[in-house]
Order: sequence, then structure tokens, then C-alpha cells
Amino acid sequence: MDKDQLTKLDQQLAQEEQNILQQLGEVATLNPSVKGDFEPTMPNYEGNDEDERINEATDFDRNLAQEQQLENRLKEIRNVREKITAGTYGTCSNCRNEIPENRLKAMPTASLCIACAQQNI
Repeated sequence: MDKDQLTKLDQQLAQEEQNILQQLGEVATLNPSVKGDFEPTMPNYEGNDEDERINEATDFDRNLAQEQQLENRLKEIRNVREKITAGTYGTCSNCRNEIPENRLKAMPTASLCIACAQQNI
């Protein structure tokens, strides 16, 4: 990828990063003990009847699943942005060969070339 393409990709990833942080703010809070980690929020509905406790547990499970998915995506994005900054984006993290541009366009967070990715299956 040329410099303009990398700049555009970085800008797109920066926007996605902000969107993910906003979404995380709706289902989680920052973990003060671990930098960059989030903890799902526990809904607190008024009342103590069984239906409300079931709804709280269900909503917590949904928050947990969303938090994990969003946090994983955020880590992928930040990793790619670090590689762009370091000038190592597009290099396979296993064999150090160049990842084909078509693969990067289809999956910008790819860290393995196709051959290495197939070996990890």
C-alpha cells in the first residue's frame, strides 16, 4: 500500500476506534486495575422480583458478550494503527513476508499472510 492509502486506512480505523469506544461506554466501564481493559456493566433495575433479576442477568450476559467482542476489535484496530505508525503494516507476523494487498483490503486487520493463516487452522 502506498502512503496515501495507509493514511486513509489509519483515518478510517481512528474513526472506527472512536465508535467502538462510544459503544463500549454503553455496556462497560474502564477497569481501573488494568490499562485498556473494560468491565461489563451490571444493569440495576428497580425492585427485587424474580423477573427483574432474570432481566438483569440476561442484560449482563449481553453486555459481557458485547464488551468482549468490542474490546477484541479495539485491540485489533490499535495493533494495526501501531503497525502503520511503525512502518511494519502489511508484513506477516509469522514469516515476515509481505501480506498481499488484496488480503489487506479484504481484511485490514490481517496479521498473517494466507500461507501462515492456513497453517494455523
